[in-house]
Amino acid sequence: MTNLRTEGDERYDDVAAVLAGAAAERVQGFVTAYNAVLDADELRRRQAEVSIAQAQASLQRIIDTAPLAIALFDAASGRLERAASGPRAMPRAPRP
Repeated sequence: MTNLRTEGDERYDDVAAVLAGAAAERVQGFVTAYNAVLDADELRRRQAEVSIAQAQASLQRIIDTAPLAIALFDAASGRLERAASGPRAMPRAPRP
């Protein structure tokens, strides 16, 4: 196979410059798209965190304002997860 490039071949240099520019634009396009996906993922993560915090606050309000004592235990460990903050009698953890 013969080498198509010769010293000082302006056509080769021009083609190389065009290809390099096109490759750089394509890479930049991929980077821009990737960043957009990351931004969207970050937005969804933050929205989920806000939603979880609102749900937890709502649950705690229900527990705190209930007329009876309420406690939530982890089923596997029996550990107390949440309880009413008022002076009600606290139930014991359920026996497995």
